[in-house]
Amino acid sequence: MATKSNIQIAGMLAGLGHEIRNQLALIVGHSECCADGSLEGKRITDTLRLVFLTSRRLQSLLDVVLNLCELESSGESAQQVPVSPTALLESVRLDLGEANDRVELSIHGPIPSLISTDRERLKNMLRLVLLSSLEECGPRGLRLEVSVVESDPGNAALFMDVIAVDPQHPYLSVAGVSDLGFQVSNSLCEAIGGELSVLRRIGTPAEVRILLPAGPLAELRMMDAKNDLNLDMEILQLRPLEGARILVAEDDEDNQELIRYILDRAGAGVTVASNGLQAVEIVEKNEASGSPFDLILMDLEMPVLSGYLATQQIRAKGHDLPIVAFSGNSDPASSTSMKDTGFSYFISKSIGRAGLLKCLAEFLRATTHSSS
Repeated sequence: MATKSNIQIAGMLAGLGHEIRNQLALIVGHSECCADGSLEGKRITDTLRLVFLTSRRLQSLLDVVLNLCELESSGESAQQVPVSPTALLESVRLDLGEANDRVELSIHGPIPSLISTDRERLKNMLRLVLLSSLEECGPRGLRLEVSVVESDPGNAALFMDVIAVDPQHPYLSVAGVSDLGFQVSNSLCEAIGGELSVLRRIGTPAEVRILLPAGPLAELRMMDAKNDLNLDMEILQLRPLEGARILVAEDDEDNQELIRYILDRAGAGVTVASNGLQAVEIVEKNEASGSPFDLILMDLEMPVLSGYLATQQIRAKGHDLPIVAFSGNSDPASSTSMKDTGFSYFISKSIGRAGLLKCLAEFLRATTHSSS
């Protein structure tokens, strides 16, 4: 006997087949125009951007449907791992490619520094919601507003509201990839413990509201993420880390992607290690090849070998380069023992991007002056 979820997935797959054919026809048609030389100049660039966005949207749709099928076939519950909401949201925006310029991220008030959720499935769901919303919202793009609400007494939820910047932009399509995208996103959101609702008035872009459990209010460590989003563009334009070789030791994939993006845009050459043991091995390899790092950004809690032990091993091997402890723990008491462990400096992950670049630039400048 078919279960309710089986019936829902079967209905989605039927709609998915239609959309796959439509979207692939669009991708093939535009790709052919680029390949046969019938387009020139800016039209080639614009067409390739459309091909990328269509491909990304189709990939996201398939990712979410496959996530649902995985959960249904395995009978398992969604995974629960610690996730930084700000890092995850920025990572989702970066996944949109050039379309991320049309998504404004706005955080209202303090939000949890970490929540427990199914990271990969949440990322897939949010990416599909944003890409589906971009289908409707017009050239001015959309705004993703994030805040914390009390879902029930004593418990908090992360509230995300996806709104068109121009809510009066005419939207004439009755059904399409956006509707299917919202439908499968809603099912996946429910599967990972959240709620998703789509508010639509005829002829205008949809508003999507997402509610995601964050945990007991009393147990959450809150942080003000506004400064983290208001990136000081002047600092990036100056490229304060130009030419610096930096090793980032970080096990969280979202943080890896975000930190690499920030440091790369600031002019640094970035290498990533996913645990402390990898960090030690990479430092040794680069020293032996004559291209040592100028600085290491070291997370404290990592698998295989912690940041503390990795730093001790690097120091024991005689390397005196700056090692900056980079942790979500902003308690000043935890920084007093940093130098005893071998760290040069301590930075809280809540410092924000502009603050991070300023600090790293100062550390590198101080190291250069002391060695000259």
